[in-house]
Amino acid sequence: MISDTKLCSYLVFQIQSELTLSGASASRLAFFHQCPGPTQYMVYRLLCDRGWLDNVYVPTNKKLLSESQKTLVTGLNKLGISVLHRSTGIYVWADFRKFLRPQTFEAESDLWRRFIAEKLYIIRGEAFECSEPGWFRLTTALPDDIVQICLEKLKKVLQSEPQLK
Repeated sequence: MISDTKLCSYLVFQIQSELTLSGASASRLAFFHQCPGPTQYMVYRLLCDRGWLDNVYVPTNKKLLSESQKTLVTGLNKLGISVLHRSTGIYVWADFRKFLRPQTFEAESDLWRRFIAEKLYIIRGEAFECSEPGWFRLTTALPDDIVQICLEKLKKVLQSEPQLK
């Protein structure tokens, strides 16, 4: 399991595993990608403050993620895109199948390229070995103003192709 935390442009992650092989691999990788000592100390101090974690950081983080996800899902629904329902997290799976003509992974790639051209980085389902084309994974952990901009760009892409209307 990998968990990450973003702290004002610091990205720190932790790998938790009972598998010896993955632990050994992570140790070798850490030699080349070490987290600087001052950053490790800062994270250590934050993680030692259980009161702050339990009463401030975790509740605030959950609230912000929930609000961001709600904004994104509501916007997608307004565009006629359904989303797999799940608890608060940093990603949602959105169903773009109705925008694919034909229903192929090649058509999914074409739609993905149009997203990229509009500077929308939405990961296509084929990258996650989805069994059917048309599913995309979207990040929800963004400020509401950025989510709104992304939704406008998404609307522009989906309305730009006559066969997608």
